[in-house]
Amino acid sequence: MTKAIGFLNLHDDLDLGPLTTNRSIASTSFLGRYALMDFQMSNFSNSGIDEIGVLLKQNIRSLVRHMGFGHSWIDNTKIGKVSIMYDEPYANNLAYNHDINNFIENKWVLEQSSADIVVIAPAHIINKIDYRPIIERHLERDSRITMLYTGVIDARSNYIGNDFLTIDANGYVKSIKPNKGEEKEGLLSLQTYIFNKEMLESLIQYGSNTSSFFNLRDALAYICKDIAIDTYEFNGFMRSFDSLSSYLSHSLELLNPKVRNQLFSKDWPIYTKTYDTAPTVYGPDSNVKNSFISNGAMIEGEVVNSVIGRGVKVSKGAKISNSVILTETFIDENICIDKSVVDKNAKIIHTKKVSGTFENPLYIKRGDII
Repeated sequence: MTKAIGFLNLHDDLDLGPLTTNRSIASTSFLGRYALMDFQMSNFSNSGIDEIGVLLKQNIRSLVRHMGFGHSWIDNTKIGKVSIMYDEPYANNLAYNHDINNFIENKWVLEQSSADIVVIAPAHIINKIDYRPIIERHLERDSRITMLYTGVIDARSNYIGNDFLTIDANGYVKSIKPNKGEEKEGLLSLQTYIFNKEMLESLIQYGSNTSSFFNLRDALAYICKDIAIDTYEFNGFMRSFDSLSSYLSHSLELLNPKVRNQLFSKDWPIYTKTYDTAPTVYGPDSNVKNSFISNGAMIEGEVVNSVIGRGVKVSKGAKISNSVILTETFIDENICIDKSVVDKNAKIIHTKKVSGTFENPLYIKRGDII
């Protein structure tokens, strides 16, 4: 039986503006219960991949706090493990702080693994993927590299800076280029790859020898005309988080059961760090519609089309709509919040209205008093 090792590649992740200034996008809270990284980590776990490496670029504290020992995603801790891979020598040098150098600095992870296949995926893209049939197809076609992609029709306004592919009639990559918003439609790389282990080790060495600034995406774009890179089209639910507005819109979109059921299902659990938190308390005058309310919250006001994190207090007369409120935030009486993202431990007590737009949500920093 073929054994696979998975890598969550945080070097490829985009940022969510001020929300990810001091935290990794991977550990950013989502839907009041999860972190964004939980979805790809659960894809690994549900696909039978019990050996996982996390290639960390920066903001190590928030990620380690969420991950702990990694047991949330490993069924058998005797044979499985989660390794945090941090390129400390280049941590403060952006030009050299990339995934190839991280693999080189932590080469023991690959060397000690008995896996034949390597799966690499980012944290800023969430989806539900069973890697087992994709690995089987990779082996059947005798491929050395397989890139996952999906077709999109909104490339002018979304996915800017992400990689787009051109593919020949046999399903092999002809070119890899960043999306500059020039075309409406395109084949979006999911930045998810299946490698033969030996091929990945060779590519790491090749990229390092070619340019000290090359990352895996650069190396793949450089070799695709000379080495066959296979492709696999993914047609399931997928969302890419690349801005604060995308974070808000994707969060609120999942309030719709028809959308939510494309990502969540009983046969594909999403694993995460759990907290022993008291149940939510709803006051006698509370009014909650179409919202996610986390444990430990106290709701005495109105919440509509919103996501409320753990320990949030919504006081009497307050109204929250179309917003995401993170952990332990306090909303005072008779305050209206709309189309906003309020970071954890904030206090909204002095102003009566906080409002943004879906295109430009208002953001309140962690711990701020407004």
